[in-house]
Amino acid sequence: MDELVKKPKSRTALKSFNKLVSAAEKVIYEKGYFNSTVNDIVAEAELGTGTFYIYFDSKYAMYVYLLRKYASELKMTLTLNIKDCKTRLDKETIGIRTFIRHAIDNPRCYNLIWESLYVDRNLFFDYYRSFADGYVRGLARAQDEIDPALDLETVAYCLIGISNFVGLQAITSENISNDRVEQMVETIRCMLQNGVFKKLDSQTETAKDAAQ
Repeated sequence: MDELVKKPKSRTALKSFNKLVSAAEKVIYEKGYFNSTVNDIVAEAELGTGTFYIYFDSKYAMYVYLLRKYASELKMTLTLNIKDCKTRLDKETIGIRTFIRHAIDNPRCYNLIWESLYVDRNLFFDYYRSFADGYVRGLARAQDEIDPALDLETVAYCLIGISNFVGLQAITSENISNDRVEQMVETIRCMLQNGVFKKLDSQTETAKDAAQ
């Protein structure tokens, strides 16, 4: 992929490069990948078509760059926010809060990332697999805090799923206040710490079986 994207080497070139990236994000978000063209992107950026091809081999190369940029920025943001956490549960709590905030600040990411399932499904799978692989390594380092019967890869995908869909909940809510975000975070923390379902004693289970 590196050969398809030529990084700028001067401040002026970096400015043009960043204008193209911002324009591509806006255009693809509004029109969708398949309905967007390089001409649309350069028109939005107010640059020439030749400038686009100085840095990007194709629209596809630009799109892949956007996906990798999102992944890199999110991973860096999460790493910085959880670095002082003492327990894995604290890391998950702060990580969920960080992801929700990131989703609220970057709502275009959902459209652009999930559309990759139709652009090139390997991009979609690789995007989430890269997060899962890192997640598993982090969970393995906290193995003493986690039920040894659990499969860490499955746990990783479950936690990624929680983050994604609670982030979706946040960006589709009409009014998402700080208090509401905290309520969402505390709900997830409680779920992770205690589980969702109440443990039934043997008498209760027997009574329920009889009632059925």
